[in-house]
Amino acid sequence: TVPIVAPATTTGKTIQSTRQEAARTDTTHCASHAVIRNTHGVTVGQKVGDGLAGFGLTNFELCINPLVPPSSRCAAYTVRDFVRVLPTGAYSQPLGKTVTVDARGHFCFAGATPGMAYVPVLLIPDWKTAGAATPPPTPPV
Repeated sequence: TVPIVAPATTTGKTIQSTRQEAARTDTTHCASHAVIRNTHGVTVGQKVGDGLAGFGLTNFELCINPLVPPSSRCAAYTVRDFVRVLPTGAYSQPLGKTVTVDARGHFCFAGATPGMAYVPVLLIPDWKTAGAATPPPTPPV
């Protein structure tokens, strides 16, 4: 049986620019991809590719090409991870996966679940705690 890998979403956009424009980060395009939130509801990252789902395999390694060009990536987002595409079409919170980059530049992680769609993302380093309420200081006794 050959596993089928199907796109979950098709949201990529082709961006045409001059070489000079491509060298800088385009904050408009950066912001358009910054849709990943943590448990505190804070935007902590951006999607960098379309979702893919694998079928017919169990606990497999999934590699996805990050299609968002570097010129459209937010400089603050440096941590590679994945999110799931929920049945509603929304993105899950970051999964905290250990992500490697293969020779082709694809983001990869082990332990994907069959039938679940995953999207590669970039996050801020403190994505887990961003927006968390800090307890008030303890008064001296």
